[in-house]
Amino acid sequence: EAARQYGGKCFLRFDDTNPEKESAEYVAALREDLAWLGLEFDEEHFSSDLMPAFYRYASGLVKSGDAYVCNCTKEAIAENRFKKQACECRNNSVDKNWVLWEGMRNGETHKGEDILRLKADLNSENTVMRDPTLFRIIETPHYRQKDKYVAWPTYDFEVSIADSLTGVTHALRSKEYELRDELYYYIVEKCGLRKPVVYDFSRLNIHGTLLSKRFLKPLIEEKKVLGWDDPRLPTLQGLRRRGY
Repeated sequence: EAARQYGGKCFLRFDDTNPEKESAEYVAALREDLAWLGLEFDEEHFSSDLMPAFYRYASGLVKSGDAYVCNCTKEAIAENRFKKQACECRNNSVDKNWVLWEGMRNGETHKGEDILRLKADLNSENTVMRDPTLFRIIETPHYRQKDKYVAWPTYDFEVSIADSLTGVTHALRSKEYELRDELYYYIVEKCGLRKPVVYDFSRLNIHGTLLSKRFLKPLIEEKKVLGWDDPRLPTLQGLRRRGY
């Protein structure tokens, strides 16, 4: 509606950079549901197609000393972030980080061993800015890219780069991402990219039901409902089957 009102274009983009949670089934379902709503898009993008660019910009951050490879445990990272203190990995030399980063990209590192973190602001009151993760190892084959990549970007890194590179001028995101807006702009600035405008809108909740996929998916996997189109679910497929 915003694109129509201002004479712009609306993109359909699949932020598919977590192989463990993506599948061709979801892509097909989204296309079908959006068509049922009568929506048309000017362009269709897959973020996984931008992996070479994500690697390029991440490599630039490593070379400039703005990112480092960390091998601390999840528990240690959480504790350090809570205490606003650095770990030993933060003091790695650029050369050491580069060797470790190459190891991540080349598949020499396995899941849980190393992550690439942004060297941001550990003293920030916004906890999102306390050296967040940029890349992690996911060895699950991707539904489109197969085994081509094992080091995958987090949503925060991916969406910042993808928005800028694909020509997005206005990104509309729901309020649960509001604290992450600061990180979004920080990443774009550090990478020397064009800054889109981010608008935050209120999240939609409906009393008496759950809208999040993370809550609905277990119901389907445990066969407590008939599927994504079960008329008891608040999915578009469920509503359509219900007679809307």
